[in-house]
Amino acid sequence: MADTQLPLTRPEGSLASDFHLSRRGLAGLFFAGYALSTGPVNAQAITTPADGLFTKDVLIPPLSDEGGYKIPGYVAMPAKKGQFKVILVVSEVFGLHEYIRDVCRRWAQLGYCALAIDFFARKGNAAAAPDFDTVKALVEAASYQQVMGDLKAASMWLDSRPDIGQPKKVLSDKGFADMESVGVTGFCWGGAIVWMAAATMPVVKAGVAWYGRLEKPAPDQFMGGRIVPGRWRSPDH
Repeated sequence: MADTQLPLTRPEGSLASDFHLSRRGLAGLFFAGYALSTGPVNAQAITTPADGLFTKDVLIPPLSDEGGYKIPGYVAMPAKKGQFKVILVVSEVFGLHEYIRDVCRRWAQLGYCALAIDFFARKGNAAAAPDFDTVKALVEAASYQQVMGDLKAASMWLDSRPDIGQPKKVLSDKGFADMESVGVTGFCWGGAIVWMAAATMPVVKAGVAWYGRLEKPAPDQFMGGRIVPGRWRSPDH
């Protein structure tokens, strides 16, 4: 069984029908950490081609110097000259894995510049975690302040007109990212991040959360009408 992989066919996790298991049986496997322990999550079931696109793994400077640390990311956009409307893609608890890269390519195929970043990389690789306890620890280590700071850093990086190695024929003097109206979309844990981004980042003009939970914070989480960053925890944990 050690060489077996269960593909992550959708961001919330595979359905029972994907493996001819009952819903109850699959739930048991997932809560036991089975799906993660059998290998890294991947997107074998859904693959969007990169034909006509420019895609690249990138490293983005955080808001403040962290001893040379840079935030891993993945960007996809049409392979043609111009500025493209931006979509920030926020993962679930499994981090920057192949399904999220695939979502970025889908947006790029529709004419957008899509960027996803790994919020958990400072402590480890959630996509390759051996069990769910490891994933949970990585997610809980990512504070509200860090997560929203990383998302802001990604937005600022796009706005800085970075040269990420595109062919010269497609380089634009204005940069590749149209930052006039940025959209954010996220899955599960990332759905909650969408709501926070829409509420706290003026550059965000649209947000679509895929089942991100809304949960009333405890009274001591508020100060002057704002959530206290140091006390925020993901509503999914």
